[in-house]
Amino acid sequence: MSGIPGSYRSPRCVVRPSGVHGSGLFAAEPIPQGEVIAIRGGHIVPKAVALDIDARLGGYSHPLTDDWFLAPLDASEVEDVVIFFNHGCTPNIAPQGQVVFAATRDIAAGEEILCDYVTIVCYPEYKLQCRCGSAECRSVVTGDDWRTPELQQRYRGRFSTQIQQKIDAGRGGESHE
Repeated sequence: MSGIPGSYRSPRCVVRPSGVHGSGLFAAEPIPQGEVIAIRGGHIVPKAVALDIDARLGGYSHPLTDDWFLAPLDASEVEDVVIFFNHGCTPNIAPQGQVVFAATRDIAAGEEILCDYVTIVCYPEYKLQCRCGSAECRSVVTGDDWRTPELQQRYRGRFSTQIQQKIDAGRGGESHE
């Protein structure tokens, strides 16, 4: 890893082409509920830098606070920094804290590792056309979805620290369209 603040991906997982989007993270063998799947690394950069990196490289930044993100600095770091889990509206992992991701249920071998980005993304510039194919698919995922009372209820206890603090402070629940 030559000095790059890389991420951890469970040895029970492999990166391969995904039907959801690009490359995805898949269980190579069964993974029990509660097991840590990934820990996100990267360079700590201001939000403006992260958004610029995302525009150049793809959506690889990860918010830590409203103002600070983790990101690869260039294309040579993507492989070591990115976890490669895709968004899914019926996820099988969720954050524990801010950068640790664990299985929310038992995951079968061959299953794609999916995280609902509502649990980790809370900046208004974010927008994603969802292609997860789930019966619960929202079609469009935004950085304001965390404000939705239904999603707050569905993911209670499974939001990143940053978003949970916003919810606890009463900054969610209102429409922000």
